[in-house]
Amino acid sequence: MVWRAFAGRGQAGGSVEVMPLSPVVDASEGTGEEVAAGRSPAGRDGVPVAALDLGTHSCHLVIAVPEDQGFRVVERFSRTVNLGEDLAETGCLSAAGMERAIEALDACAARLAARRVVHVRCVATEAVRVARNREAFVQRARTEAGIALETIDPREEARLVMVACAPHMNPAWKNTLVFDIGAGSIELAWARQRSGSGPELAGWTSLPCGVAVLRDSFRDPGFDRERYRSVVRSVAGLFEPFERKFGVRRKIENGAAGMMGTGGTVTTVAAVGLGLQRFDGARIDGSRLDFATVQRLRREMAPRSPAGRAAHPCIGPDRAELVMPGLAVLEAIDRVWPAGRLRVSDRGIHDGILKEMSGGLSTTDAPPAGAGGIPEQGRRTGLAT
Repeated sequence: MVWRAFAGRGQAGGSVEVMPLSPVVDASEGTGEEVAAGRSPAGRDGVPVAALDLGTHSCHLVIAVPEDQGFRVVERFSRTVNLGEDLAETGCLSAAGMERAIEALDACAARLAARRVVHVRCVATEAVRVARNREAFVQRARTEAGIALETIDPREEARLVMVACAPHMNPAWKNTLVFDIGAGSIELAWARQRSGSGPELAGWTSLPCGVAVLRDSFRDPGFDRERYRSVVRSVAGLFEPFERKFGVRRKIENGAAGMMGTGGTVTTVAAVGLGLQRFDGARIDGSRLDFATVQRLRREMAPRSPAGRAAHPCIGPDRAELVMPGLAVLEAIDRVWPAGRLRVSDRGIHDGILKEMSGGLSTTDAPPAGAGGIPEQGRRTGLAT
């Protein structure tokens, strides 16, 4: 595995003192931005690692320090970029979407420099993957923000999600169906338990029916019951080949397999279903979501306008138009795989990256040779693993 780079900025000097870890919304830098930080004076905790995930809807950065049992997060940054704006119509990333993404990447680069991070993997997913002008955008990210983006393929995306969600998999399940409902695509991972060594990716697929794609294709399905049903039928039809290949339904019915969901849609619906008055990842991560709750929320949300949905403190304006497509996807999952409920994971690609990176570094060692994060001439040799 090659860890891609924080490519361009100089390293900031001095230690960084911040408040204890707690989510906040930083209104000074625009809507849709969240920043959380932990107390971690630079140099005290050894080698910092970071993961950056640029998706169709949002840009996420997580900085952590390796510990004996995984890693400890010291800073999270998230900003809505809507990079997939107009992508379905034009086949290209829009000028406005690219500009928002570059600004977010620039903010990430500043945080990486402040934390003196030299190990970072920066990945881009569906929107960049399918855009005809992806190479021009990737070059802009490198030259303007100092971020070297790695456009990962769908299999790698599904695998990283599986790695991230592994701690919540029931060891009694021989297999776990993990689905990541994104804005641009939906990844399905069929994970097989291995004794003592964690799950392996036994099957996967990527479907171009993320919630932003469905929103753009069907408009708001909330006010039109037949339109909503069309979304459910369409998505369920896309799931059927995966079901025929792996026989997931029968294994779930026999108790040999379980189901786990992640992604902004799943965690948002879970937060609303739990009746939370603010999004709390700690309460959502590892929780259960009944499909009866999904149907109840569909009945409650359908009559509301996007503004009415945005008024819910766990939805907000950035996800107001994505809730109904997301509920339709969940109902399609229930139609194909009627498990009754699923386990929710508030973990994503960046968590999978950090888990793998932390496993390759001790808390004090320099980087392993060839585990590059920065340009070759600035890379420390370190110890090989």
